[in-house]
Amino acid sequence: MHLILNSPSPGHLQAALLIPPLLALAACGGGSSQPKATEPPDIGSYEDRFDFRDFGEDLDEAVERRDLTFFVDNVALEDVSCDQELPAPPESCAGRPAGATEPAVLLSIWEAEDRYLDSDQYREFIQTFLTEYADGESDSYGDAAPRLYAYAIIDSELRPSPAGGETVEAIVTRIARTESGGEREGLLISATFDSDRWTVSRLTLGPATFLDPYGPKPSNGGAEGTFEFWSRWQD
Repeated sequence: MHLILNSPSPGHLQAALLIPPLLALAACGGGSSQPKATEPPDIGSYEDRFDFRDFGEDLDEAVERRDLTFFVDNVALEDVSCDQELPAPPESCAGRPAGATEPAVLLSIWEAEDRYLDSDQYREFIQTFLTEYADGESDSYGDAAPRLYAYAIIDSELRPSPAGGETVEAIVTRIARTESGGEREGLLISATFDSDRWTVSRLTLGPATFLDPYGPKPSNGGAEGTFEFWSRWQD
């Protein structure tokens, strides 16, 4: 499996976070995951050295069941300085003395400011993503309900792991509620293996172009969007 990255849209995602979104994530329905005429460079593989598939099965089930407990029990929070400005520190830093730290996980948002989520913010974010979707809406990717769509393993030289271990990017997609009805989103979940187990180490929220720029059936032309190749979870 090959992955290709084009010039990203302007946004506030850090350079390191733009690599995973280039991994291959997603598309529901028909379509082929075979490379197109222009062969892209190798930036990753799908050698599952640390049994991500087993963790992925649990993640898939947790998304389907809207199981918040799984996400709370399997997140790696890092100590974040309350003195920093960007990314914004977690809300629990309010009123803390100089030099204080709070455990949090990084949330990057496409074309918006990155910020850290403390444990309460993280719970609220995951709960909202899993439960507050545009029920009844559908598009060429499927219905609105959240589901695990795809994953990719990026070479460590290109995508350093937050914890120093191997990181796999998984993408969950849903149709979010909007004033006009609904809009498809992609949530990149960075899962890192720390020599003992897999944990959620970073989140990246973005638009449907995280799935594939052409929709579930890729065009026959060259790549023009952020994602062009992926490894679909159901495959």
